[in-house]
Amino acid sequence: VGIEAKRILINASPRNLQSMLGIHSSSNRRREDEGAAVKVNMLLRSLPELKAAAIAPRDAFCGSLHIEESYSQLQSSYSRAISGTLPDPPPAEIYCHTLTDPSILSEELLGRGFHTLTLFGLDVPYRLFESDNESRKAWLLERYLSSIQNFCADDFRECLARDRDGKLCIEIKSPVDLEREMHLDFGNIFHNELSWFFAEDPSAEGTWGVETERPRIYRCGSSAIRGGAVSGIPGHNAAKCIFQELGID
Repeated sequence: VGIEAKRILINASPRNLQSMLGIHSSSNRRREDEGAAVKVNMLLRSLPELKAAAIAPRDAFCGSLHIEESYSQLQSSYSRAISGTLPDPPPAEIYCHTLTDPSILSEELLGRGFHTLTLFGLDVPYRLFESDNESRKAWLLERYLSSIQNFCADDFRECLARDRDGKLCIEIKSPVDLEREMHLDFGNIFHNELSWFFAEDPSAEGTWGVETERPRIYRCGSSAIRGGAVSGIPGHNAAKCIFQELGID
C-alpha cells in the first residue's frame, strides 16, 4: 500500500535512517555509540506485596522503582563496567506501565489482576555480551530477581505469570540482542551517543538539529542533535522546524 506525504518524521538510529534514505555509508559503527542497558519484560499475575506493609503495591510501582541505585552502588557498578566486569549487584529501574496505560493488556487479563513490569538494567555495556551473551544474561537475570525479592514480602517468582508450557513469562534482552533484533547500533536504546542541548558544530548553529540530507524528512527521535533519550525535545524541534518552514509562529 502506497502512502503519500509532504513531510516525514523518522525515529530511527543514524545508520537505519541513512539506509531508509538510500544513503550507503562505508563508515563502521562508532564505539562511542555503545549501548549499556539491558531490558527485562515481565508479565505478572499480581503485583507483589512489599515488606514495607504501609506502602500499597500500586503506589510503589506506579512510578520509577529504583533498585541498587544508591550513589555508592552506582559508583561501584560504573567502575566494574568500565573495567570489563558485570556489576554485582546490578543497578536497575522498574516501571509498571499497566498502572498508567491499561490498554497494554486485554480486558480479560486486566480483570484477573495481571500487570506488566519492565526493568532497565544499567552499566551493562555491549562489549561484555559479545562473547558470552546467553550465560551473562542468565547471570544478570538471577541477580535482578534476587534484588526485587529483597523488598517483597511474598515470593516474587510466584507473582510471575506462566505460559501454556508452564514457563515464566519473562524475557531479557542484552545490547547484543537489541542490535540483532532492533538494528540499534551496539544495542544503544538512545540510538547513539547523546548530544548537548547547544550546537557543538558551528555549521549546526541556527538549525533545529532534526534536519536530514533530504528535504522535508526530519529526525524526531533520540538520534536528533541537541536532545535525545526520552526528553521529547526532538519531536518538539521537528514540529518547530516544520512550522518555521511553513511560516507559522
